[in-house]
Amino acid sequence: MGDFSSIGTTILQPISLGIIAGLVLGKVIGIFGVAWLAIKLKIATLPQGSTMSQIFGVAFLGGIGFTMSIFVADLAFLGSPELIFQAKVGILAASLFAGFFGYFWLKHIAR
Repeated sequence: MGDFSSIGTTILQPISLGIIAGLVLGKVIGIFGVAWLAIKLKIATLPQGSTMSQIFGVAFLGGIGFTMSIFVADLAFLGSPELIFQAKVGILAASLFAGFFGYFWLKHIAR
């Protein structure tokens, strides 16, 4: 099982990087992309008083959802504590990054 002194190397493992990419890039592309496409195709309208920049910031906040990710990681890597640790490090890193970046974007850029 990993320990906290190995987080620097653990975060660079393929499992951690894949989870970070999925939670951060996947959520942003999925949420923002579908919202943008729905607005362009006139399936939906942008809420009054909001901007696409705000939708982009909120899409980053979608990467915070770590509870189900940890549950799925525990099931996916059952019996492999090292892989579960790598997955949890990736999930927590992605959640922190997504939360801080989404907050920064909404507070300072998307006003």
